[in-house]
Order: sequence, then structure tokens, then C-alpha cells
Amino acid sequence: MCIRDRADPGFTSAVELRANGVTSPGTVTAMDLSGTTLYLGGSFSHLSGGGAGFSYLKRAARLDAATGRPDAAWNPAFDGTPIFVELSAAGDRAYYGGFMATMNDGATPAYRFTVVSTGASAVPVPGLAKFVPSTATGNPYQQTGIEVGDRFWLGGSEHAFFVYNRPTFALLRGNVTQNDNGGGGDFQSSAADQDVVYGSCHCILSHNYGGATTWPVPNNFDNVEGLRYIGAYDATTGRMIGSFQPQMETRAVRGPWAMTVDTNGVLWAGGDTTRTKLASTTWQTSGGFSRFPRVDTVAPATPASRRCRLRCASSPDRWRPTTR
Repeated sequence: MCIRDRADPGFTSAVELRANGVTSPGTVTAMDLSGTTLYLGGSFSHLSGGGAGFSYLKRAARLDAATGRPDAAWNPAFDGTPIFVELSAAGDRAYYGGFMATMNDGATPAYRFTVVSTGASAVPVPGLAKFVPSTATGNPYQQTGIEVGDRFWLGGSEHAFFVYNRPTFALLRGNVTQNDNGGGGDFQSSAADQDVVYGSCHCILSHNYGGATTWPVPNNFDNVEGLRYIGAYDATTGRMIGSFQPQMETRAVRGPWAMTVDTNGVLWAGGDTTRTKLASTTWQTSGGFSRFPRVDTVAPATPASRRCRLRCASSPDRWRPTTR
């Protein structure tokens, strides 16, 4: 998709929220691209674009990424606002998480998270297990999700970052955060880099209880690691990688709200951060953005001369901080 420094005149789209006889501008809170189709989530009820008039599309929709024309037949019709949408690599499903409880105008349960088919009709993918909330009380909204191979990582409120089997959505492993006073931090963004999944939370001075699935009292955990706003996890096993321990200072104890990994394997984190460091480094000013390049641990090619011996010391820490 081309990145432009100005609005594309060929793309036209508008969202409206119509409720109780009042029409107001709608808002988009989530989007993801799959091929040439843009998927949306947000607080809206009608959407137009690409020469088409307004269609009833409630809190989720998909449209042509080039023209903005909506697919009037694909309407999840959620009763609450999604926070994120993540499209599968295969393009066969759209993962929606947020504040909803039902979809299809109340006909189908979709409590806080659901996996929607990208077929002709917006219905739940059949045969999948339901996601497992970390608490039976409160408001367990889901705020971030990412598909990595045959795994799906789901994070949100009540301090949970769980990994599921993609084909069946069976829970494989839980991770729950908690600090000394019983709090922790809701997970709010995620990113992946090859065999590593990152999860960020507003979790200052917390610990990750690996294997736990309940909060506020973590149960059945098999290891405990420190956690300061960003945790790194093995993409296959779901276990936290304890060697990655970034130290962050913030203005309001919120931490990173968004993360991405660029083509060079650099983790970028943006949000409420003022200074950042790793344990072996000095504090660096962040100004809302931090980055963690990978440490090069690949051995160089064997020298052509037989008199030279290969010497390669692999770093025990694959990350080093660089802040901006």
C-alpha cells in the first residue's frame, strides 16, 4: 500500500453514527489490511465511499482499499466498540477484540472477542473454542491480538496475555501480570519478530506469572519473571524470555500503546515513555518513542586463509536499546 504525504483523491469514505434519531460523525478505532481489502472497527453505524451511498455497517466493516467503497453485505453488527482488528495471514478470518458482547444485531454471542469469517457473510468461524478470560468478574475487554504461525496471542484487561492454537483456538499457555500490591497491568499492544512475540502493558514493577490463567490470584504458574512495560515471549512455547528486561520511565504509568518490528528486526515502541534503558546501559531520553535493535549473533563466514581461525562470541543479550 503506497504511503502518501497527502490525501488520495481517489479514496473516498465516510463513517456516521446514527442513534436515537441523531446523526453524528463516526470514529474508527481499529483497522487492518488484507490484500486489497481494508477492515475497520469503531463507533459507527453507517459507511459510504467509492461512489456508493451509506450502508448500514455497525461497528465493523470492510471496504476497497483503493476506492473506499464498502462491502454492504459484510456486516458483523457488533453491539459494542472493537479496539483492535487483526487479519490472518491466510486472509480467511478477522480477529476482533474490544467491548462488544454480541454480533449480528444481537443474534450471536461475541463476548469481548470473536473470530469472524472473511467469507461472504460476517459470521463467527465455526468450530473454534471460546477465548478464556482471566477473571469471571469485572470487565475483561480484549485490547490486542496477533497471529504468529499456528498461534494466536490475545491480550487485554485483567492483566492477561494468552497464546492459543490457531486451528482450534484451544488455550496453550497463559501469562498473567501482578505486582506486589495486587495490581499488574492490562496488555495494550503486541508485535512479532520471527520467533519472538512482544507484549506491552501499563505494568510498572510487575512480575509475569508464566502458565497462570487467573487474576487477581495467579494459579498454576511454573515460573516468575520481572516485567517492566514490555515483555518478550517465545512464539512457540509461550514462555517469557527473561533476558529481555527494558527499564522505562513514564509520565503517567501507561507505557507503550503501540509496537511494531521493522524490516531490520528493530522493535519500535511508542506511547507514554520518557526514558529507556536496559540493565547494562545508561538512561536515554525517549520522548515517546523507543527502539530495540537486535544484537547481531550470526557468525561471519569462515576466512579463506587456513591460518585464520574463526572466532565468534554470541552475545547473551539479543537486544540493545536505542531511544528517540
